[in-house]
Amino acid sequence: MRAQCTSCTHSDLRYYIERIILLHSTTPLPVTPDVLWSKKMKLHDKFLRMSDLANQPERSARNYVTDSGQKRTVTARPGISGITGFSSKHLYHLIKIGEFPAPIKIGRASLWRVSDINEWLDSHTSSNNKEASS
Repeated sequence: MRAQCTSCTHSDLRYYIERIILLHSTTPLPVTPDVLWSKKMKLHDKFLRMSDLANQPERSARNYVTDSGQKRTVTARPGISGITGFSSKHLYHLIKIGEFPAPIKIGRASLWRVSDINEWLDSHTSSNNKEASS
């Protein structure tokens, strides 16, 4: 059975999205759900996933047979350069030591605000420029 919002008839997914927008917004927003979903409102924060931030290695296509005898195919995937140029393992290491913005957890998903990533990139490019000019 799906849970319903106590103040209206929205489904639980829409209710949780509204709550997330209100909780994680960097600017004060109106609280009513009608205003949240109106076409006039624009969200200032966009979100990125780890697949957008980290490099992904190339994967070649391959076929294999499982222990039960089923034939399986793994499709090829091209290598992707992420925004940061680091691997996901290294990004999580930087988060752990406090040198990279922590993700916002929404369910099982880890998301980063574009504004946080831009600030981090700006701070690192400006510090690199200062070191290079010295």
